[in-house]
Amino acid sequence: MPRRASTQGARLLGEPGHKGGIRSFQVVERDLSSLLKQDTEGYVTTLFDRYGLPHDWPGLTESKKKGTRDQALDALRDAMADRVIKLMGPDFRAERFLPYIQFHEIEAFLFVEPTETARLLGDPRKAEQLQKAVDECCECEAVNDNANTAPSKRIEALFPTYKKGKGVNAHLPRVCQTLGLTALREACPLFNGWIERLESLVSI
Repeated sequence: MPRRASTQGARLLGEPGHKGGIRSFQVVERDLSSLLKQDTEGYVTTLFDRYGLPHDWPGLTESKKKGTRDQALDALRDAMADRVIKLMGPDFRAERFLPYIQFHEIEAFLFVEPTETARLLGDPRKAEQLQKAVDECCECEAVNDNANTAPSKRIEALFPTYKKGKGVNAHLPRVCQTLGLTALREACPLFNGWIERLESLVSI
């Protein structure tokens, strides 16, 4: 019988209203387990920001000791997968869970096309400052997770009216929709790698 990706759509995991939108990994773990049990042939993936993850997140401490960004991201993904696989039991097919964490924040997408982002956020003159941040860090996904220089913090400092979230007035969804998936993938190799993993499910 051919395997398939779940068509349940996106879900907000954990408890909103806390830093990073999540109080603890225990809550996320519970929700992931529930989703995987609801559809025993479906696949579940995740999209979290590394910045602001709660301290009990599996692999977080280890990831901060790694020498490269790829190693740090792998440490997080492997630790998440290990926890979920253990929770689901010996009969669980490990390939059904594809954890992903955006490094450092999903707001890296706001640096993909500085001119368009600055226009949509209401001040085209600040495109140069967005581009400078990308140039200093070498790429969008490398804009770092310091408390003052994380992608969202830079954006908030440059654009005080910036609205986070997923509502109709939120800026990030509008920017992403305007730029399109192809532009995001070309500028963000880690994100692109995740999309490629999801695309590979079509052939399973």
